Amino acid sequence: MATSTAFLPKTTTKTLTAGAASSSASWSSADCDGDCVRILNLNTEPVFVRIGKGAQTATLSDIPVGAGATAILGCAANADTIAVIVAGAGVLSVFATKGEGV
Repeated sequence: MATSTAFLPKTTTKTLTAGAASSSASWSSADCDGDCVRILNLNTEPVFVRIGKGAQTATLSDIPVGAGATAILGCAANADTIAVIVAGAGVLSVFATKGEGV
């Protein structure tokens, strides 16, 4: 059985505005540590997330994070950008923090 640990934030939290078009945010190379990203979606609609190195554009076929949910997604240690999009109408805030654990 794998051992899990609590999430340990390693970067500043980014606030993204999710809408019908992809929105992205980047961590600086000095502030880009960790192998996972904690995503908090306090909205009433799911958001779709893409994490990678360099420019990223989220699509509706990327990883969904449910309404009102928190997800911790694994990523490459050098991933420095997160992008989000929402299928429904409106503009939503999504919070992302890069770190380690879980």
